[in-house]
Amino acid sequence: MGSEEDLKAHWIFKGNLLHLERIFILIGLLFVLPVFGQIGLKIPQPAKTIRLFEPPIEGLAKLKYDSTLFIKPPRAISRQVKMDSSAQYISFREMVGGTDLVLPAVVDLDTYIKMRLQSDIQKIWRKEILRKFSQQTESGFGSIKLDIPLHIKSKTFTRIFGSDRIGLRVTGNISFDLSGRSEKRSGSAITALENQNTFSPRFKQTQQFTVEGKIGDKVTVSVEQNSEATVDIENTLKLRYDGDEDEIVQSIEAGNISLNLPATKYVIFGGSNKGLFGLKAKMQMGNLYMTTIASLEKGQQQELSISGSAKESSTTIHDYEFIKNRYFFIDNFYRDHFEDGLKDDPQTFSFVAGTEILQLEVWVSTSYADEGVRRGVATVNPWQYLNSDFKYNNIDLDTVVTDERTKQTGYFRKLEEGKDYSYDKYRGFFWLNQNIENNQILAVAYATAQAFSDPNVPTVGTLSETLQDTSQAVILKLIKPRQMQPSFKETWPLMMRNVYFLGGTNIEKDGFELRIENNVNGTHEIYPEGSDKTYLNLLELDLLDENGNRVEGGDEKVDYNPYIIDFKNGILIFPCLQPFNPEPKSRFAGRLPKKDLVDMYELNNSNSSEFVRRSKFDIIVKSKSTKSTFDLGFYVLEGSEVVTLGGRTLVRDKDYIIDYFTGQLTLLSAEAKRSSSSIQIKYERANLFQLDKKTI
Repeated sequence: MGSEEDLKAHWIFKGNLLHLERIFILIGLLFVLPVFGQIGLKIPQPAKTIRLFEPPIEGLAKLKYDSTLFIKPPRAISRQVKMDSSAQYISFREMVGGTDLVLPAVVDLDTYIKMRLQSDIQKIWRKEILRKFSQQTESGFGSIKLDIPLHIKSKTFTRIFGSDRIGLRVTGNISFDLSGRSEKRSGSAITALENQNTFSPRFKQTQQFTVEGKIGDKVTVSVEQNSEATVDIENTLKLRYDGDEDEIVQSIEAGNISLNLPATKYVIFGGSNKGLFGLKAKMQMGNLYMTTIASLEKGQQQELSISGSAKESSTTIHDYEFIKNRYFFIDNFYRDHFEDGLKDDPQTFSFVAGTEILQLEVWVSTSYADEGVRRGVATVNPWQYLNSDFKYNNIDLDTVVTDERTKQTGYFRKLEEGKDYSYDKYRGFFWLNQNIENNQILAVAYATAQAFSDPNVPTVGTLSETLQDTSQAVILKLIKPRQMQPSFKETWPLMMRNVYFLGGTNIEKDGFELRIENNVNGTHEIYPEGSDKTYLNLLELDLLDENGNRVEGGDEKVDYNPYIIDFKNGILIFPCLQPFNPEPKSRFAGRLPKKDLVDMYELNNSNSSEFVRRSKFDIIVKSKSTKSTFDLGFYVLEGSEVVTLGGRTLVRDKDYIIDYFTGQLTLLSAEAKRSSSSIQIKYERANLFQLDKKTI
């Protein structure tokens, strides 16, 4: 009986298990199968095979891994790369405690060499790109410069374009200005909808960039785009193809082009026309030379002739027309003491004894192919290379770590004193006889009176007389680095921004007049609002009377002070470093009303349109002199001018300088400044308004 009951209980228990089994199967059918129906059944992935070479992991590639903690493999994982005894095969294994983690791989030696070479090339390419990105520099409004080299491995490409290289250089900046206006109405609303708050967004985008491309050795592309350009001709597009010497097609130009031909009705003024946009091709077949052109003329050709002796003239000099890239302080020490030099006596400059400069050498960067060049380093702190004997060590320039602000290396050429530059040993500044280019480095080496008298006081930089041989690197004090920017606080203040050219040389004192006018609203005010002192007096150009006695408020006439006015060379030097917006720590701070201050001393020299927009003051000069500055009008096309003196063509930046934006041309040559000289200027200007189009 008992056994029968046990058997019955056993079957009941098995029956209950069977019911539970069926319930679980039903649940699986109801819930699990629909999921499989949605995602589908997948075939298991095959076992992974070992990678022959470790892949580089940079940037966002790290996100591919489950955790950034395991980017590097744990130490328990060992990787073995072995060559077999026959030296014909290479095996790869990755193991954990002697057990293969992934499937091993075996390749023959030739295949391994090819794959390894390809992997190394990719690593070098990646490393070079990352290095270029790490060296990208910001300058003025966040501009970014990036060089990207590329090679095309194609014989056809090389045959057509001359080489397998493609180069791209992008320089520019883009700015976004987002603002808005919020309006809330209440009381006057007719409906509930009108009673709501409103917000009106305003968005402004500006861009200024340059793209320079090189395809092989024969094709170059240049694009300049500026959304703030006043005239269309400022935005340029140039494409040029240069053929080999024995090719029929010598060159093809497209975009902004120029034409040089003997004087005709199409091309005048010396046979040159710069303001063209179109297509030009030059071809040669034996002794037959042919130039074809199809273009639209965008420039206007003009001519100016000057002859005669000294004349009475009135010159208007704008506040932003201070001389750029010619006058420099030798050190920030002299700049800091400049304004206090005439503080006690406006006719006597007081200086710190022992700091007068007795020897100055000026160097500029140049090409290694020029004569008399020497490798060197220009740094704001040359004393770091002094040894215990206060002598400069000979350094290995290849190990010098440079940066764009404070230390740069290159090839330098020493200028000739008296011919290329002069200096004021007490006030501590020098001036060049011609402008320095923006991409050039300007540096100096000098010795003070204290350095000559005390052997424990070193010179600043290595003087040329101490250089032992041509292989020794010259160590210099950096004055202006390449591509100077306002953010370069160590060197930006060294360029003087208080020196103006008066429009002529050999100025006669008799009849000379100078006044400063605030001309914002065309009112020509010489007094600030609410003041009984003129701008001339506030900026200390007028402190004395005609007898040299100090007069409160001045006599409304500029003082004939040699520290302020150089009548021979036509130079005006303000006693204030930033006359139209003195620095906060300057003794001139607070003299001008806040609304009269001109925010222009942190602008890059190339930002001409912004200088004009912010301008507030004019310097009016009436004098009898040999005129050497001429106004050609705005937007002179770069390189279009031809300046001749008695039939001889003058050289830009040597015999004259020109500002293409404002059209100011200034003669530098002493021969050209003579009263008996006859000068002819031919040039092209951009058309501000072009009602009709001329085609060639």
